[in-house]
This record gives sequence, structure tokens and C-alpha cells, in this order.
Amino acid sequence: MSGDFLQQLDAEFDKLLEFDEEPRTLLYHYTSASGFQGIAATRKLRCTDALHTNDYKEIRAADEVIRKSLQVRQVYLGGREPRATLYDTLIKIKRYADEHILKKSAIYLACFCKERTLLSQWRAYGDNGHGYCIGISHDGLETATYDNLSPTLASVLYGPKEVEQGFCGRLDKLCATLDHGWSSLPQSDQVTAINRAYNYVLMIAAKYAVRSKHIAFREENEQRLILAPIPGTDRPLFKADGRGSLVPYREIAFNGNVWLSEVWIGPAQDEEIGRKTVESFLRAKGYDPTMIKIRRYDAPYRAMR
Repeated sequence: MSGDFLQQLDAEFDKLLEFDEEPRTLLYHYTSASGFQGIAATRKLRCTDALHTNDYKEIRAADEVIRKSLQVRQVYLGGREPRATLYDTLIKIKRYADEHILKKSAIYLACFCKERTLLSQWRAYGDNGHGYCIGISHDGLETATYDNLSPTLASVLYGPKEVEQGFCGRLDKLCATLDHGWSSLPQSDQVTAINRAYNYVLMIAAKYAVRSKHIAFREENEQRLILAPIPGTDRPLFKADGRGSLVPYREIAFNGNVWLSEVWIGPAQDEEIGRKTVESFLRAKGYDPTMIKIRRYDAPYRAMR
């Protein structure tokens, strides 16, 4: 009986790690010429350690929301015997979060937009209009090779309220799942169940923290590919950033060529020259340019170098 309940517990907890399914639209990744060259030539995409992204401050702010949510649940559960063990566990999780979840649980990110026409993205990530925006299909992401990484594609949450609602909803479901059948478990299985709940809460908290961004960026309508290493298997690669610091990253490998659906040339480039160059490059790397939409983003744009 207890074994069946623990299996059911794992199945329910796994569901809590999943996010709502996103519409199957193209996802756009803004990048420089060298970034586009590397991605298309190797058919690999780098996913950066979340602690080294531009949104680290937003992630820390999300941690604060999560810590407060855990504190509220401690008060709620503390007087509900026989779940004093769960109460104690949430205290431990809060202490763990106080030291910052991601410092002990690596999460890797690749960022996408649902739009290819955002001038703010062209300026920030598309080499100030001289770069490229590549359209990647959902099928390409689903069939990619992730090498011992658990992938989740999720929308970014803008502002603390969205983070709190999402995290607390999953946390409450987890507690309800744990509560069901608890009294019938022998003490040894109660300990096992609590330990599993502890690990799942940490994973849920980490995934919600890295989905957070300031509300001022809502126009980006960003999607993030969140990669969580299987415990004990993380073997990051390293690159030097523009400031000379080492940055951990992991790679996903696309299978075949169907993943690349569109290539948009930056508005600071000449349309005819840019298109011919992209077609020639893709052909040299084994793609069929006639199967890929290649266009220049034609917004009036004066790029500054």
C-alpha cells in the first residue's frame, strides 16, 4: 500500500514540474553574426548558467517572493498535526533558499521571443541591427538532444505577483498531494515522502525563479528554455565573456535541418547583399535555402557603431 502511494506521489510531483503547454509558434532568437554563424554551422545552441545572465537581479527578486511564500506556508502547516515534519522541512527549504537556490542548483537558460520585430532586441542582442534573428520551430526544440538535461519551455513571468501565484499554486498542490494518504504511511515511508517533497519544492522554486523578469520588459513576450541537470551529472562547458570572466554553459544539439525555419537579417544591413550572403552560407553548411524563409527586417533604422 505504502509503495503504491509513493509511486503515485512521484507521478503527481512530476506533473507539478511541468508548465502549461505553450502555443506551437515559431520562437525567435536574436544574435550577432558570429552567433548566427556558430549556431547554424554546428547546429548547437548554448544555454547559459542562470547566475551569469543579464536578468540575475530579477532572479534574486523572485527568490525573495518564494521565500515569503514558504514562510506563509510554514505558519499554515505548523499547527496541522501530524505534519510537523512537513513544517520542519519547509523551514529547511526556506533556509536553503536564503542562501540562494541557484547557487547550489545549476539551471541553464536559452532565451527566445515570440516576435521578430522588437527593436529593443535588435539593439541589445542583434548587434545593434547588424545581426540576425533566427526562427526556430517547436519540433526542432522537441527533437533536440539535451544530454542529461531536463528541458522545460515556459513563458517568462513579469513582476512578483505572477511569480507568487504560479509558485504558490504548485506548492499548495504538492502539500495537498502529500497530505493525501499520509496518516496510513509507516514512519519510514513518511520520511521518504518528505525527502522527495523537499527535492521537488527546490526544483519548482528554482524553475520559477529563473522565469522572473521586471514588468517593464513585458513587451518582449519572452520564452525561456530552462535546462535542469540531472543531479550528479552536470558537466558544464566554459566560455569567456566580454569582461573576461568565465561563464558556464551547456549545449543542446539540433537534429537535422528542419529546426531552422526563418532567418531575419538586421535592419542595419543591405537587403540584397545580406540575403545572398545568408543563402550562400546556409548552402555551404548543408541547408537548402529554398526551404528557409530569409528576409530583412525592413524597419527604418539608423544603427550606431
